[in-house]
Amino acid sequence: MEIKGQFLYGLTHEGRTYREFSLRVPTLADVEDAIEAAQAEAGEAAGAARIERHKWAACLSVEGLPPGALTADLLGTLPAREWSTLRDAEEALLKKLAAGTAPAAG
Repeated sequence: MEIKGQFLYGLTHEGRTYREFSLRVPTLADVEDAIEAAQAEAGEAAGAARIERHKWAACLSVEGLPPGALTADLLGTLPAREWSTLRDAEEALLKKLAAGTAPAAG
């Protein structure tokens, strides 16, 4: 399952700005890999924002961005406000997932 969204300011890569994105549901493996990658960069004290960035790099696709170009480092160049854009998209996606899998009332 995934959700489509739009960056407020956009993600810039090689002089072009990209705004449209799709975010898929992160798996446990995505989270584990993100924690390990963030700790490799910043040590055991890697913060939640760094971990989120690595997780989103695994789960995000950006329309028009060349394959392989989307990395945690590239996401690190986003304006700080875009962290909320991605967090809100993930929360909406998880609500959508929960609504689709909720047992029928009755």
